Amino acid sequence: MEAVVDTNVIVSIIVEDDIHHEKRPKVWNSLSVAYVPTIVLFEFSYFLLKHKVGLYPLEELIFDEKVKIVESTKDDIYFAMKHNPVTYDDFNDLIILSVARRLGVELITFDKDLEKLSKTL
Repeated sequence: MEAVVDTNVIVSIIVEDDIHHEKRPKVWNSLSVAYVPTIVLFEFSYFLLKHKVGLYPLEELIFDEKVKIVESTKDDIYFAMKHNPVTYDDFNDLIILSVARRLGVELITFDKDLEKLSKTL
């Protein structure tokens, strides 16, 4: 399966006490290609730095053979803008959703609001 992967899925891989950590092997192993938008890389790096984990998990991620890094386009940014995001997180989520739509693949997220949004937009 190919899918765009949200930041919270990647965080669940490295944080053992994350509520979704048990789902991680099943989700990650089911992917043949994990499309990772650059905004997800930025959010993940902020998480690692904030929690003083170091950037090694980011290095592992970007060199994982199944990971394909996807740059945001002006269309992705416009998609986010036209859906009236209220917060920084809303804006990022809309960009991630736009990337999944543009690539024509599923979005994997543990964010209930983003999951709901992906079904309504």
